[in-house]
Amino acid sequence: MTDNFAIPAGVKLKIKPGTIIKIKYGKLISSAGMIIAIGKPDSMIIFTKPDLDGFGGGIQCSKFDQFEYNIIEFNGISVAQSWAPTDGTYLSNCIIRNFNSGINFDHIVFKKSNFISNVIPVNMRFYQATAYNRKITN
Repeated sequence: MTDNFAIPAGVKLKIKPGTIIKIKYGKLISSAGMIIAIGKPDSMIIFTKPDLDGFGGGIQCSKFDQFEYNIIEFNGISVAQSWAPTDGTYLSNCIIRNFNSGINFDHIVFKKSNFISNVIPVNMRFYQATAYNRKITN
């Protein structure tokens, strides 16, 4: 992804299992609608950066977004919800890995998601986040 990508209110973006989304540094997926990123255990959806150098981009979620069996990795990618904290963005069975900088999760519900190989001290900020069965390994 080399440019910003906006999902307007009322629009649903479905991402298929096995999809790899490479977000360039400084670029953003911004959702006012709904992102449905439901992978499978053997075919996870990957949000990453486009090359081995530099940072990745960002994901700004709405309260309706759902991420299941996803890998969110590398510098600069954050999942931050800017909407009112009613239900929250939902991450289930996801892996958040290889961050060397800040990670911000606002109003996010985690279920069976793991944080792996993130550099310590990573600036992990959880604001009104709910976590079930979460594992943090660095």
